[in-house]
Amino acid sequence: MMARPQTGIWRSRGSEKGFGPRAGITGGSAHAPAMCLMGLNRFEEASRLLENIDIDTVTQLSGDATVSPSIALAKGQIAAQREDFASGDLTQSRQTSI
Repeated sequence: MMARPQTGIWRSRGSEKGFGPRAGITGGSAHAPAMCLMGLNRFEEASRLLENIDIDTVTQLSGDATVSPSIALAKGQIAAQREDFASGDLTQSRQTSI
């Protein structure tokens, strides 16, 4: 049986290998797989994809002014799932407030 790629649908695109992890085409094609991974509760993998997106480069390449807010929203959704509100781990805050 063939080994499963580390990030599934993302690796099959080959963009990262062909153009590099911070290339505009790589970042431009990372958002949709990240959203799919979020839907599968695979937040760590989705977060890695989103962190590598060079927002300025993707915005320039696509001409889409909504790139930055879309990425920020996705990162916020991941943070909410992790209960990592504001700037830290909410677990510690909850323990001190109880």
